Amino acid sequence: MSYTAWMIRILLIAAPCCILASVLPGQNQKMVPLAAGSAGSSSSPYFSGYGGGIAQQIINGSAFCRGTALLREVRLRADGTAAVPSRSFTRVRLSVGSAASDAAGMSATFASNRKGTQTVVFDAAYSLPAQTTTRPFNIVFKFTSPYVYQRPAGDLLLEWYVPQAPVKSNYFFDAHAQQAGTTGTFKNFGSGGKFASNDSYGVTSDPGLLQPGGAATLIASGLNSAYPAISFWGFSNTMFGTIPLPFDLTPLQAPGNSLNVSIDLAFALPLVAQGSTFGGEAALPIPYVDALVGATIHAQALFVDPASNPRGWVLSQGVTMTIGRGGIECNHVGHYDYQSATGSISRTPYGLVTELSGVFN
Repeated sequence: MSYTAWMIRILLIAAPCCILASVLPGQNQKMVPLAAGSAGSSSSPYFSGYGGGIAQQIINGSAFCRGTALLREVRLRADGTAAVPSRSFTRVRLSVGSAASDAAGMSATFASNRKGTQTVVFDAAYSLPAQTTTRPFNIVFKFTSPYVYQRPAGDLLLEWYVPQAPVKSNYFFDAHAQQAGTTGTFKNFGSGGKFASNDSYGVTSDPGLLQPGGAATLIASGLNSAYPAISFWGFSNTMFGTIPLPFDLTPLQAPGNSLNVSIDLAFALPLVAQGSTFGGEAALPIPYVDALVGATIHAQALFVDPASNPRGWVLSQGVTMTIGRGGIECNHVGHYDYQSATGSISRTPYGLVTELSGVFN
């Protein structure tokens, strides 16, 4: 079969996009920061190294979800490889809420990091488990009720409050230092087809998610109807096999439309009401592989509208997305005195290596 015939066959199959499912299901755990791997580069004594105190952590929402999350547990791990005995506390209170800034802008003043009401999700006596030479996420704080996190409200703030006198020990939490990264970028290219209803639509991406461990997103907006739609993803915007791009679809009875990307992947682009118009997004997960920094991927939307041309296809502009480097995902401040208004914060941002458990969207 020739490449041209192969492309036509794919397009004909792809048109009824309702049969294709998204490739980005919810996940059960998210580790932040991902760069910490199996062992972070630093450690923290707050609150584990003292018999009391206060500790806060800001986690950027982009580090664990695209829009919302239902959080059920927070898990930490101990630092080092030596055996450590258990530690017991008469009371540990964990509250969760919105942060007043992102992780890079965290303040040494505890009150300055809180935005609005914070929700208490754990308040009880607690024992840090004894540790052997391995370091699993076995320091578990199970929420009394799930917490609904929404990115538009701000980044995530975790706060541990341990109201008792300090007594030092060698029990430290694993942490990881971070450096500022480079933002991912996107740009449009090529031309988009026209709807019979003259929709003022467009396609973009979310540069904040374009990093290892994040996602490449194709975002459509400004559509007059919830058209059946599909997203095409390709590694090239100049060639599809032996076919030069853009490829004019006039011979396929879709005049004014062009294929702008090679079709290496295709999946659904569900559209929903957004005020007086419709829009939606499709997302392609980016593995946490540092070598992907600087790599590009291209995407394009196909909308099905029989009124617009004999074939019933309207293809958008293309979007080229360039993957950036993840930067400061989380930051941490603490003090051994639970009544202190300020805490110790490092000039180089570092955060507790944290595993969030729940549902992430």
